[in-house]
Amino acid sequence: LVWILAGALYNLVILTRLGAISANDWLTGYWLEFIFSIENVFIFQVVSQTFRMPWDQAQKALVVVVCCQIIFQMVFYVGLAELLISIWVLPYLLGVWLIWVAFHTLKDDDLCAEAPSSPAAEEAVTGRLT
Repeated sequence: LVWILAGALYNLVILTRLGAISANDWLTGYWLEFIFSIENVFIFQVVSQTFRMPWDQAQKALVVVVCCQIIFQMVFYVGLAELLISIWVLPYLLGVWLIWVAFHTLKDDDLCAEAPSSPAAEEAVTGRLT
């Protein structure tokens, strides 16, 4: 919530200094980055669940992912954006891929919910709760 408020304040500064068109462009970019950040959380969850990563390894992997994302964004802003914009089919391919990932995530969650648990696992959980 703090970052959204900070973004709104910064957008207000852009509106007063550069005008409505620049403020609208900045706001569009801000929301796209926000959406992509949320998307990255789901992708990271899918990868960590698929490989059944322990918590400490997941934290290390998250640091690597964030560093790689920062490097990718630097390269993207330097000039890769023009190339990617020229590939008109790319958004459709990425959309299909995201739907496929979401479907498999839901399917894996259903399989985990239906998996029978062992008596030893049930005893370990109930023993810790009581």
